[in-house]
Amino acid sequence: MSKSRAYEIKFQIDQLKRELASIEEMSTPDSMTDAATCMACGHDAIIENLRSTAREHGTKGRAVLACWQERRDGSNPWWYSTTIIPNMLSYSIRDVKHLVPVLAFFSDIRVLLITQLLFEHYEGCSIENLASYTNMDTSDIEATISSLQDREYVRSSEGEYHLSSKGWQFFIVIAQLIHAQEQKLEPAKALKIFPAFQEVFGIYWGEYLGKEEDDALAQLDESGWLEKLYKDGITEADIREAIHEHNYNPN
Repeated sequence: MSKSRAYEIKFQIDQLKRELASIEEMSTPDSMTDAATCMACGHDAIIENLRSTAREHGTKGRAVLACWQERRDGSNPWWYSTTIIPNMLSYSIRDVKHLVPVLAFFSDIRVLLITQLLFEHYEGCSIENLASYTNMDTSDIEATISSLQDREYVRSSEGEYHLSSKGWQFFIVIAQLIHAQEQKLEPAKALKIFPAFQEVFGIYWGEYLGKEEDDALAQLDESGWLEKLYKDGITEADIREAIHEHNYNPN
Protein backbone atom coordinates (compact mmCIF):
# COMPACT_ATOMS: atom_id res chain seq x y z
CA MET A 1 0.00 0.00 0.00
CA SER A 2 1.35 3.41 -0.97
CA LYS A 3 1.81 6.15 1.60
CA SER A 4 -0.78 8.38 -0.10
CA ARG A 5 -3.39 5.60 -0.05
CA ALA A 6 -2.70 5.00 3.64
CA TYR A 7 -3.27 8.72 4.32
CA GLU A 8 -6.58 8.60 2.43
CA ILE A 9 -7.81 5.66 4.50
CA LYS A 10 -6.73 7.36 7.73
CA PHE A 11 -8.59 10.51 6.65
CA GLN A 12 -11.82 8.54 6.12
CA ILE A 13 -11.52 6.84 9.51
CA ASP A 14 -10.80 10.16 11.22
CA GLN A 15 -13.95 11.65 9.67
CA LEU A 16 -16.10 8.85 11.03
CA LYS A 17 -14.50 9.25 14.45
CA ARG A 18 -15.21 13.00 14.45
CA GLU A 19 -18.86 12.34 13.65
CA LEU A 20 -19.10 9.82 16.48
CA ALA A 21 -17.41 12.22 18.91
CA SER A 22 -19.76 15.01 17.82
CA ILE A 23 -22.79 12.88 18.67
CA GLU A 24 -21.36 11.59 21.96
CA GLU A 25 -20.68 15.11 23.22
CA MET A 26 -24.39 15.96 23.16
CA SER A 27 -25.63 16.65 26.67
CA THR A 28 -28.59 14.25 26.84
CA PRO A 29 -29.49 10.92 25.24
CA ASP A 30 -32.60 12.51 23.73
CA SER A 31 -30.47 15.03 21.86
CA MET A 32 -28.10 12.43 20.43
CA THR A 33 -29.71 12.33 17.01
CA ASP A 34 -27.78 10.66 14.29
CA ALA A 35 -25.90 13.51 12.64
CA ALA A 36 -23.78 11.25 10.49
CA THR A 37 -24.23 11.16 6.75
CA CYS A 38 -22.11 9.66 4.01
CA MET A 39 -18.72 11.27 3.49
CA ALA A 40 -19.72 12.52 0.07
CA CYS A 41 -22.30 15.00 1.38
CA GLY A 42 -19.88 17.32 3.19
CA HIS A 43 -21.59 16.94 6.56
CA ASP A 44 -18.46 17.89 8.54
CA ALA A 45 -18.01 21.15 6.65
CA ILE A 46 -21.68 22.12 7.02
CA ILE A 47 -21.72 21.50 10.77
CA GLU A 48 -18.43 23.33 11.29
CA ASN A 49 -19.74 26.34 9.36
CA LEU A 50 -22.88 26.39 11.50
CA ARG A 51 -20.84 26.20 14.71
CA SER A 52 -18.47 28.94 13.58
CA THR A 53 -21.35 31.23 12.62
CA ALA A 54 -23.16 30.57 15.90
CA ARG A 55 -20.03 31.40 17.90
CA GLU A 56 -19.29 34.50 15.83
CA HIS A 57 -22.75 35.98 16.33
CA GLY A 58 -23.33 34.68 19.84
CA THR A 59 -26.35 32.74 18.63
CA LYS A 60 -27.60 30.09 21.03
CA GLY A 61 -30.76 28.10 21.46
CA ARG A 62 -31.86 28.00 17.84
CA ALA A 63 -33.32 25.20 15.74
CA VAL A 64 -32.61 25.57 12.02
CA LEU A 65 -34.04 23.67 9.06
CA ALA A 66 -32.61 24.44 5.64
CA CYS A 67 -32.32 22.84 2.22
CA TRP A 68 -30.85 23.71 -1.16
CA GLN A 69 -31.83 21.33 -3.96
CA GLU A 70 -30.21 21.56 -7.37
CA ARG A 71 -32.37 20.41 -10.30
CA ARG A 72 -31.08 17.77 -12.68
CA ASP A 73 -32.46 19.68 -15.66
CA GLY A 74 -30.57 22.85 -14.75
CA SER A 75 -33.70 24.81 -13.80
CA ASN A 76 -33.73 27.13 -10.82
CA PRO A 77 -32.83 25.33 -7.59
CA TRP A 78 -35.26 25.21 -4.68
CA TRP A 79 -34.31 26.68 -1.35
CA TYR A 80 -35.93 27.09 2.04
CA SER A 81 -34.89 27.78 5.61
CA THR A 82 -36.71 28.29 8.88
CA THR A 83 -35.44 29.09 12.36
CA ILE A 84 -37.12 28.88 15.73
CA ILE A 85 -36.15 28.94 19.38
CA PRO A 86 -36.81 25.39 20.63
CA ASN A 87 -38.04 26.63 24.01
CA MET A 88 -40.80 28.50 22.16
CA LEU A 89 -42.13 25.51 20.21
CA SER A 90 -44.82 24.54 22.71
CA TYR A 91 -45.95 28.15 22.92
CA SER A 92 -45.87 28.61 19.14
CA ILE A 93 -48.00 25.57 18.29
CA ARG A 94 -50.36 26.43 21.22
CA ASP A 95 -51.59 22.85 21.60
CA VAL A 96 -50.23 19.52 20.37
CA LYS A 97 -53.69 18.69 19.06
CA HIS A 98 -52.84 20.98 16.13
CA LEU A 99 -50.22 18.42 15.02
CA VAL A 100 -52.70 15.57 14.81
CA PRO A 101 -54.56 16.46 11.55
CA VAL A 102 -51.30 16.91 9.64
CA LEU A 103 -49.70 13.72 10.94
CA ALA A 104 -52.94 11.81 10.41
CA PHE A 105 -53.18 13.06 6.82
CA PHE A 106 -49.67 11.84 6.01
CA SER A 107 -50.28 8.47 7.63
CA ASP A 108 -52.29 7.57 4.51
CA ILE A 109 -50.05 5.47 2.25
CA ARG A 110 -51.76 6.90 -0.86
CA VAL A 111 -50.87 10.43 0.20
CA LEU A 112 -47.26 9.43 0.86
CA LEU A 113 -46.93 7.59 -2.47
CA ILE A 114 -48.24 10.52 -4.50
CA THR A 115 -46.13 13.01 -2.53
CA GLN A 116 -42.99 10.93 -3.02
CA LEU A 117 -43.61 10.52 -6.75
CA LEU A 118 -44.17 14.23 -7.26
CA PHE A 119 -41.02 14.89 -5.22
CA GLU A 120 -39.03 12.62 -7.54
CA HIS A 121 -40.70 13.88 -10.74
CA TYR A 122 -40.55 17.61 -10.10
CA GLU A 123 -41.12 18.23 -13.83
CA GLY A 124 -44.71 17.16 -13.18
CA CYS A 125 -46.95 14.11 -13.51
CA SER A 126 -50.33 13.56 -15.07
CA ILE A 127 -52.99 11.35 -13.52
CA GLU A 128 -52.07 8.70 -16.10
CA ASN A 129 -48.38 8.89 -15.10
CA LEU A 130 -49.24 8.49 -11.43
CA ALA A 131 -51.52 5.54 -12.21
CA SER A 132 -48.72 3.75 -14.08
CA TYR A 133 -46.25 4.36 -11.24
CA THR A 134 -48.55 3.31 -8.39
CA ASN A 135 -51.09 0.85 -9.82
CA MET A 136 -53.72 2.89 -7.97
CA ASP A 137 -57.16 3.41 -9.44
CA THR A 138 -57.60 6.70 -11.26
CA SER A 139 -60.43 7.64 -8.90
CA ASP A 140 -58.19 7.09 -5.84
CA ILE A 141 -55.43 9.20 -7.39
CA GLU A 142 -57.82 12.02 -8.22
CA ALA A 143 -59.24 11.99 -4.69
CA THR A 144 -55.75 11.97 -3.17
CA ILE A 145 -54.56 14.77 -5.43
CA SER A 146 -57.65 16.79 -4.51
CA SER A 147 -56.90 16.37 -0.80
CA LEU A 148 -53.28 17.42 -1.33
CA GLN A 149 -54.42 20.46 -3.28
CA ASP A 150 -56.92 21.43 -0.57
CA ARG A 151 -54.01 21.55 1.89
CA GLU A 152 -51.81 23.38 -0.64
CA TYR A 153 -49.21 20.61 -0.86
CA VAL A 154 -49.80 20.17 -4.59
CA ARG A 155 -50.46 22.55 -7.47
CA SER A 156 -51.55 21.87 -11.05
CA SER A 157 -50.48 23.33 -14.38
CA GLU A 158 -51.69 22.33 -17.84
CA GLY A 159 -52.96 18.94 -16.75
CA GLU A 160 -49.88 18.02 -14.73
CA TYR A 161 -49.36 18.05 -10.99
CA HIS A 162 -46.38 19.33 -9.02
CA LEU A 163 -45.44 19.58 -5.37
CA SER A 164 -45.87 23.11 -4.08
CA SER A 165 -43.05 24.66 -2.09
CA LYS A 166 -44.99 23.70 1.05
CA GLY A 167 -45.32 20.07 -0.04
CA TRP A 168 -41.65 19.89 -1.05
CA GLN A 169 -40.52 21.25 2.31
CA PHE A 170 -42.76 18.93 4.28
CA PHE A 171 -41.63 15.78 2.47
CA ILE A 172 -37.95 16.63 2.85
CA VAL A 173 -38.20 17.37 6.56
CA ILE A 174 -40.34 14.38 7.57
CA ALA A 175 -38.53 11.87 5.33
CA GLN A 176 -35.07 13.05 6.40
CA LEU A 177 -36.00 12.99 10.08
CA ILE A 178 -37.40 9.46 9.92
CA HIS A 179 -34.44 8.22 7.86
CA ALA A 180 -31.90 9.76 10.25
CA GLN A 181 -33.55 8.52 13.43
CA GLU A 182 -35.07 5.21 12.40
CA GLN A 183 -33.08 3.83 9.46
CA LYS A 184 -29.66 5.34 8.98
CA LEU A 185 -26.59 3.39 10.11
CA GLU A 186 -25.12 4.63 13.38
CA PRO A 187 -21.57 6.08 13.15
CA ALA A 188 -20.26 3.56 15.70
CA LYS A 189 -21.40 0.72 13.45
CA ALA A 190 -20.13 2.48 10.33
CA LEU A 191 -16.66 2.60 11.89
CA LYS A 192 -16.71 -1.17 12.26
CA ILE A 193 -18.01 -1.85 8.75
CA PHE A 194 -15.74 0.67 6.99
CA PRO A 195 -12.57 -1.54 6.94
CA ALA A 196 -14.55 -4.42 5.41
CA PHE A 197 -15.83 -2.24 2.57
CA GLN A 198 -12.34 -0.89 1.98
CA GLU A 199 -10.69 -4.31 1.86
CA VAL A 200 -13.38 -6.35 0.07
CA PHE A 201 -14.89 -3.79 -2.31
CA GLY A 202 -12.01 -1.33 -2.65
CA ILE A 203 -14.16 1.73 -1.94
CA TYR A 204 -13.96 4.49 0.62
CA TRP A 205 -16.90 5.22 2.89
CA GLY A 206 -19.45 7.22 0.92
CA GLU A 207 -18.35 6.04 -2.53
CA TYR A 208 -20.67 4.24 -4.93
CA LEU A 209 -20.73 0.44 -4.51
CA GLY A 210 -23.16 -0.73 -7.21
CA LYS A 211 -23.74 -4.28 -5.97
CA GLU A 212 -26.88 -6.23 -5.12
CA GLU A 213 -27.22 -6.71 -1.37
CA ASP A 214 -27.09 -10.51 -1.54
CA ASP A 215 -24.04 -10.44 -3.82
CA ALA A 216 -22.23 -8.02 -1.53
CA LEU A 217 -23.06 -10.13 1.52
CA ALA A 218 -21.74 -13.23 -0.27
CA GLN A 219 -18.43 -11.46 -0.97
CA LEU A 220 -18.14 -10.37 2.64
CA ASP A 221 -18.85 -13.95 3.72
CA GLU A 222 -16.23 -15.42 1.38
CA SER A 223 -13.64 -12.95 2.64
CA GLY A 224 -14.25 -13.86 6.28
CA TRP A 225 -15.37 -10.32 7.12
CA LEU A 226 -19.02 -11.29 7.66
CA GLU A 227 -18.15 -13.53 10.62
CA LYS A 228 -15.84 -10.84 12.05
CA LEU A 229 -18.59 -8.24 11.88
CA TYR A 230 -21.16 -10.53 13.47
CA LYS A 231 -18.78 -11.20 16.36
CA ASP A 232 -18.31 -7.45 16.72
CA GLY A 233 -22.03 -6.89 17.26
CA ILE A 234 -22.92 -5.93 13.70
CA THR A 235 -26.14 -7.50 12.38
CA GLU A 236 -27.07 -8.50 8.84
CA ALA A 237 -29.60 -5.64 8.87
CA ASP A 238 -26.77 -3.19 9.68
CA ILE A 239 -24.68 -4.48 6.78
CA ARG A 240 -27.62 -4.36 4.39
CA GLU A 241 -28.27 -0.76 5.40
CA ALA A 242 -24.60 0.09 4.76
CA ILE A 243 -24.80 -1.54 1.33
CA HIS A 244 -28.04 0.29 0.57
CA GLU A 245 -26.52 3.65 1.55
CA HIS A 246 -23.66 3.01 -0.87
CA ASN A 247 -25.84 1.96 -3.79
CA TYR A 248 -27.30 5.37 -4.57
CA ASN A 249 -26.04 6.62 -7.90
CA PRO A 250 -26.91 10.31 -8.49
CA ASN A 251 -26.08 9.89 -12.17
